[in-house]
Amino acid sequence: MIPGTWYSLRLERIHFENERTRTFHFCIEGSEFPQWKPGQFFVCDLPLGEKRTQRWRSYSIANPCTDGHKVEFCISFKEGGAASQYFFSEIREGDAIRCKGPEGNFTLPDQPGIPLTMVCTGTGIAPFRAMLSEIDARGNPYSSVDLIFGVRNEREMLYRSEIASWCARIPNFRASICLSRQPEMPLPEHPGLQYLHGHVHQCYDSLLRDMGADRPQPQFLLCGWSAMIDQAVAALVTQHKVAGKNIRYELYG
Repeated sequence: MIPGTWYSLRLERIHFENERTRTFHFCIEGSEFPQWKPGQFFVCDLPLGEKRTQRWRSYSIANPCTDGHKVEFCISFKEGGAASQYFFSEIREGDAIRCKGPEGNFTLPDQPGIPLTMVCTGTGIAPFRAMLSEIDARGNPYSSVDLIFGVRNEREMLYRSEIASWCARIPNFRASICLSRQPEMPLPEHPGLQYLHGHVHQCYDSLLRDMGADRPQPQFLLCGWSAMIDQAVAALVTQHKVAGKNIRYELYG
């Protein structure tokens, strides 16, 4: 694909995930089709003004490239945000926006046999949804895959049924859902899925301590708000001595 090529995305439908989050299902128009890797993003040109800084927004692609001309963005509402106003109040089914890409290097590591740990909060799960969908379809090349997903309560969980199905179908996959503001935990839908009261930091801390020093360090992929990323990177490097080359992240704000 030629860098900088622009594509037309036509909105097919909007799925209401919860009070503040929606998934927007687009179809890529035309004969040209961008090939993306799970974890990459598109830069969208939204009708928000004249300047590029006003108009351009980047969104992780929430589905794998195997879905034909379909593109999904999982977007949360941000108070006072111009893009939020557009997506949550103005765009309608049948409307088209322009996008270019794919861009980004936040992709699955090409290291078969290693342990892989994905840590995310909120809509930071979007690129991991694309990654895990591809792993589910093509097989798990890693020795283990752990998903650690933090939200305030179970109403804010995204892709809940898919996470349970991944636990059932992907070998050596486990999911830990951290509910920071819900004291009572729901019953897990699968033995490979657990619900915990607290934050993601407690969960990866426990995971690393249980692994022991004789096992190889996992490759960490982190996605979420900058405060979570900053705290996680600091803890992994200083407390757990995880090598910097084993930590990759994608910031959301």
